[in-house]
Amino acid sequence: PSSNARANEEGVFVVSVEDKSPAKEAGLLAGDRLVEMSSPQFDISIVTMDDYTEAASRLSLASAIRLRIERSGRETYLLLDLNED
Repeated sequence: PSSNARANEEGVFVVSVEDKSPAKEAGLLAGDRLVEMSSPQFDISIVTMDDYTEAASRLSLASAIRLRIERSGRETYLLLDLNED
């Protein structure tokens, strides 16, 4: 989703988000913790970088994905539109 991530014992966190990317347009911010990535084709809990890599490898299967994130201690959902305009 045009973002960089890193993992530690607490999970996988967004390090940066590219300008004008679907992730930026959806409202993903540096510091957000990724919890889950899902679409009708897949549903992957994000605990490790391997989970993130697996989910990212499936992005081409979907036109949109739902991200469950944790920001400032609260969980929320973001919808990423992956359609090329």
